[in-house]
Amino acid sequence: MTPLRIPLALTARTGWLLALALGGLAMAGNTAAAAAGWFIGGPLALALILGLLVRWRWPGAGGLPGLSGWGRFTLRAGVAVLGLGVTVQDAARIGWGGVLAVAATLAVTLAATLLVGRWLKVPPGLTRLIAAGTAVCGASAVLAVAARHQQDQDTAGHAAVAIAIVTLFGSLGMVLHPTLSALLHLDAVQAGLWAGASLHEVAHAVGAAVQQGPVAADFGTIAKLERVALLVPVVALLGDGKRGTPPLFLLVFVGFMALASFGLVPQAVQALARPVSLALLTTALAALGVSTALAPLKQAGWRPVALGLVATLVIFLFSFALIRGFLSV
Repeated sequence: MTPLRIPLALTARTGWLLALALGGLAMAGNTAAAAAGWFIGGPLALALILGLLVRWRWPGAGGLPGLSGWGRFTLRAGVAVLGLGVTVQDAARIGWGGVLAVAATLAVTLAATLLVGRWLKVPPGLTRLIAAGTAVCGASAVLAVAARHQQDQDTAGHAAVAIAIVTLFGSLGMVLHPTLSALLHLDAVQAGLWAGASLHEVAHAVGAAVQQGPVAADFGTIAKLERVALLVPVVALLGDGKRGTPPLFLLVFVGFMALASFGLVPQAVQALARPVSLALLTTALAALGVSTALAPLKQAGWRPVALGLVATLVIFLFSFALIRGFLSV
């Protein structure tokens, strides 16, 4: 099938409009499906699928002006706004057991990915990027580690492959996670912690957790942001020893959470935090879908893809074992 071509006049400054339209369509479609008694995975999963379909039908859509920037902004804003509805008392419910489970999962995933990558003879630089993207926070971690390496053609190519791999498996995980949690009889706390401890991107983790209710959303967001907070030492470990900086949206989330904890956020604002965050994250997932390029995977061969699959299985299974078998919250 010949891909459709978008006229140049229609592409100028329309990236953010496309993401906004797809996000709105996903929310409307999910509402209509719910009214008919159908479950289609929630607006976030639907937005991601719509974005991927657009990219498949119109390959040039991934380069629309404003698309990637709008996606990054809405993702970070959506996560930050969630802080208005979370308090320190909520965060404390995760306990030291939850903190240690998240940290242990990250460490085991990094170590296992590095070892398996060596066994599969994946280039060391690409192995480190896949390890960081899977263990910490997806494409953001890939780019953060890549930025600390010598910038050459190999580094750029490895980053593209690693981003495609972590986006692919993270997206699949986000779509499947609510169903897996139900089949495994996880309660809301366990489901949220598992999403936050195992899924690749912030959007993947929060998206899966939000679909499982407000309690799961709180625990999933907190667990995922604990992993994001560990980005700095991971970059120092994998990125030639150079220091990174904490992501700004993480600091904003913590600031909003502090305001809510001290009772400085009006109830009306807290009530709006979740629907506003959901709308922003839905738009972000649509942009992520349109921006996802899977072509680099064809050029990389099966070994990096196999490594990404193994890393994903490790982080899913190890975090599940800790949360279900040993963690009491």
